[in-house]
Amino acid sequence: MFKDLKKQKNELNRWLISRTHTDLASWIIWLLLIGGVLILIFLKDLGIKDRVSFGVLWITAGMIAFYTKETYELKQLQKKDLEYQKAPFIIVNRGTYDRMPCFILKNVGKGVAKNINWSIDTTTLTKKYGFPNCPLITAIPSGEKLETLALTDWMHKLTEIPKGEFYQIQIDYEDCDGAKYRTLLKSGITNDDYEVLEYRKR
Repeated sequence: MFKDLKKQKNELNRWLISRTHTDLASWIIWLLLIGGVLILIFLKDLGIKDRVSFGVLWITAGMIAFYTKETYELKQLQKKDLEYQKAPFIIVNRGTYDRMPCFILKNVGKGVAKNINWSIDTTTLTKKYGFPNCPLITAIPSGEKLETLALTDWMHKLTEIPKGEFYQIQIDYEDCDGAKYRTLLKSGITNDDYEVLEYRKR
């Protein structure tokens, strides 16, 4: 239930930002401030002194709320930046191993990558090749690479892809604390060139 509410909140937040360039928390604070103004207008029993006191308190509360929101968001950004500074980051290239064509998985991040699942997605192609699932890779330390011959027998098919079409490689993995990450790559102009479409925490 709470996960669904959080998902709906995140979707509403993204929609508001895309339409108004203002997030949900800012909208709530603005609505509360407007509510305070309406109270001052319609509560005619309040004297001038009470109105001024109420207005000052309401504006002060709004400023504190904005400051708290900005501080929280800054801390979240710093936390996320620190996490990514220590996170693994797996990319893929093509090369050779013992004169055999192979994929090379390399960890260019700062942490160990564990439980690495990767697969080739050809659903974007006119011709569907149906590459098999790649075997699980236990771990790749930071700065290390691993040559895998898992799809050697299939690699010649990649050269048959028509010009202008592309396939994707999806890599899912974890860090030492169990946090999950994903890299999504897109094939480039040359056979060993891959563009990073996405790198994020899952």
